Amino acid sequence: MRASTRFSDAIHILCFLKVYEEARITSDLLSSSIGISPVMVRRLMGTYGRLA
Repeated sequence: MRASTRFSDAIHILCFLKVYEEARITSDLLSSSIGISPVMVRRLMGTYGRLA
């Protein structure tokens, strides 16, 4: 993943989590929405989760 897409992918994840907050959301579901691997979703969430 290019560094220039990380922020927009993180914003996509946050918006997805807010819109579907009542649903059970997995990294696999998020990755299919963004078009990246589930591993990258977990890494992004971990990186930005530590910053919060």
